Amino acid sequence: MENFAKMNTIEKEAALNAMYASPNGLQKIAAVMLNPIIRDLLHEGRGRQCLAIDKLQQGMDATYDSDISAKACVCSADGVPQLSVIESGRFIVPTFPIGVQASIKWVESNYRKFDMINRTQERAKSALQSIEDKRIFDLIAFSSKQHYAAQQTTETGRVTLLDLAKAKAKLEKGRVPAAKMIMTPIRAVDVELLYNGATAMGPLFLPQTSEANVNKGLGKNILGLDIVTVPDGDTVTRVINGKEVIEDLPIISDNEIYVLGRPEMVGIMTIRQDVLVETQKWVRGLEDLFAIYEIVGFAVRYAKGQINVHVK
Repeated sequence: MENFAKMNTIEKEAALNAMYASPNGLQKIAAVMLNPIIRDLLHEGRGRQCLAIDKLQQGMDATYDSDISAKACVCSADGVPQLSVIESGRFIVPTFPIGVQASIKWVESNYRKFDMINRTQERAKSALQSIEDKRIFDLIAFSSKQHYAAQQTTETGRVTLLDLAKAKAKLEKGRVPAAKMIMTPIRAVDVELLYNGATAMGPLFLPQTSEANVNKGLGKNILGLDIVTVPDGDTVTRVINGKEVIEDLPIISDNEIYVLGRPEMVGIMTIRQDVLVETQKWVRGLEDLFAIYEIVGFAVRYAKGQINVHVK
């Protein structure tokens, strides 16, 4: 029933009758009716895959040792420069709250057959992960240029296997085992089609990145590196020339690729309070209020744990 919307009335009735006649058909139809109409896919966080996670006990300081041969970088709390370079032997990771607020009118809940409260919480958590990813990858982009200069691609408009192999070799020469490649789905096309320079045969498909292998749990991998694609974040509202514009939040640029070491060789995400949902009924407004927040901090411990490949 994937193309249900494209069917005519007779075809829809036939499909529903077939489902109803199948085992547990009535339950299947009920389950479909209870699900919300999903107009936007939820954003799934990628940033936590790149950093080591440190959950702090109450009252603990987020203080860490750095490497004297490489700079550290931190994502600062509000009110000071957002990204800072640390050149001392020890550094403190500032922690700060990230939060999303939402409200649901009671009358709106009664208009829908699905659990609107649960759906609202899912969307709010998706927005929270978008903000989290934006902070993390801004920090990685900033720190990737503190130890190594950005590496330019050999060809204009795309990345080749040679470019990725050079970036991996540069990291490993600095005693950092390469583990991941971070890129947008648009740039992942170059990797999946294996642009290995100009050939008479054109681009070659890379079987390691096929959907079948991913479904088997093998994951996308090339040169021994996991391929992590970062889509745009959840929708945000911006004011441009006095008008509100709703658009997706860009996380990283299509022309940037980051080759990273293992999480412990890159940085730390300190968690003072993991994602928490607080609810309250606002009787005067006849609505439910939600506040979803976390208290976290981000730091790149070794600036030589990542390298930027720029598509010129």
